[in-house]
Amino acid sequence: RELRSGVMSLMTSVVPQCRGHSFRSRRWTQQVGDVALYVVMWMVYDHTRGAADGLGLPLQVETARNIDRALFFGADPTVWIQRRFYSDEHVRWYDVVATIVYDSHFVVPVVAIGALWVWRRQEWVRFMRRFATLLAGACVMFIVLPAAPPWMAGGGDARVRLDALPPLARPAGRGWDYFGIDSVGHLWETGRELTNRTAALPSLHAAFALFVVIFLFPKVPSRLARAAMLMYPLTMGVVLVYLAEHYVIDVLAGWVFVGATFALWRRLERGGRNRAGYRGAAAVSDEDRYRRQRKVDALLRAGSDDAGSPDLRAEIIESANRHRHSHGVAELATEGGMHHRCPSPRT
Repeated sequence: RELRSGVMSLMTSVVPQCRGHSFRSRRWTQQVGDVALYVVMWMVYDHTRGAADGLGLPLQVETARNIDRALFFGADPTVWIQRRFYSDEHVRWYDVVATIVYDSHFVVPVVAIGALWVWRRQEWVRFMRRFATLLAGACVMFIVLPAAPPWMAGGGDARVRLDALPPLARPAGRGWDYFGIDSVGHLWETGRELTNRTAALPSLHAAFALFVVIFLFPKVPSRLARAAMLMYPLTMGVVLVYLAEHYVIDVLAGWVFVGATFALWRRLERGGRNRAGYRGAAAVSDEDRYRRQRKVDALLRAGSDDAGSPDLRAEIIESANRHRHSHGVAELATEGGMHHRCPSPRT
């Protein structure tokens, strides 16, 4: 779903962006290359996150449950919240909210990617570096540590009979029934059977929600809008637990992955800027030093006393002599303006 919606979002922007340009132009090449990279990223993600099934690695059933119990003094958060708020007979307003928030995972990151790509490609590159790194880290976890989500741990999968939790509902798509859109709910039920059921730790729903907010947060000037943005990942976390899609530790792990990804790229990009700045400053310094040396040489050869104060003249002369000394034959400058040639230490 992410792949299809992302490609549609980007392709609808390619034509307006490239209108009036030749198909051989750099703009077309760049735009098509961006779309191709996006497609490859999602294809690799979809392929690798199901690799755990083929490797036969053990399914983690009780680890996440036990961590949640330790965090909540022996209680199971999903069991607690469903017993108090979930009803098989009625679709309540918060069921609708839960469905919309849960399904926004398939829309919000893709819209952000498309908007950044149209608005400013440099920001899109920064976004995609972090996004691809987050996906790669999550895929590694899905492969080496397949984990049963709460609904599966409660016996919700007929193919894997588990009883680590009491039976739990998995009502992520039922909110659409409130609007009478049964086809959407049916589509959701069909689509979730095609996903990797054990890709639970970390939660990418929680990670993507926080990721988009953190990236866009500095670009939003309104404090009210920022506060509303922060509610999105928090609401997503509560929704995931209520719908029995993830444990609390899955949500926290997704947030930790986001923090680590941003910290990594901030360090890498800062190091790159520092190296570029050092090279630029060194180039400017060398050029300035060369110009000063040429000016002093001209003054000394003319026997002029306009080279400045004695201390400054002595400093510049010493610098000029060091510069000449590093080349084949050294020509030494003196206060009197005379030059003595002598062999360089290299010869």
